[in-house]
Amino acid sequence: MQIDVKEFSRRLRLLMEEHDETTYSIADVVGMSAPTISRYMSGKIDNPRSLTIEKLAQHFNVNPAWLMGFDVKKELDFTPVEDYTQNTNIEDLDKNRLIELIAKSFGYDSTLTGEDSEDIELAVEIALAKIKKHKT
Repeated sequence: MQIDVKEFSRRLRLLMEEHDETTYSIADVVGMSAPTISRYMSGKIDNPRSLTIEKLAQHFNVNPAWLMGFDVKKELDFTPVEDYTQNTNIEDLDKNRLIELIAKSFGYDSTLTGEDSEDIELAVEIALAKIKKHKT
């Protein structure tokens, strides 16, 4: 996925204003220096690492794809995923249905590209493996 650096910077500034955050408080969240956060905010860093984006999105409770500049929902809604998995035995979960629900939670309403589908499928497989391991 290609990030829209200008939109990422704008949205990061917006989130920081909405949550009354400073470059120093955000630097603590992502484990970077305040000057680095400032460069993100000004668009001087054109390739934020995915871990940084993930940490920022998690901190602000927003969709990481939205933060990256994509035209998707800002908020994440995992209710359909939770509803589907809540009363289902892990061995009975339909991986394709889970991928579809997760994609919709991230704001993907149309067909996923092969790469996006593969990324979500890998994440689902990792999550299922961790859940199975944790239950045993």
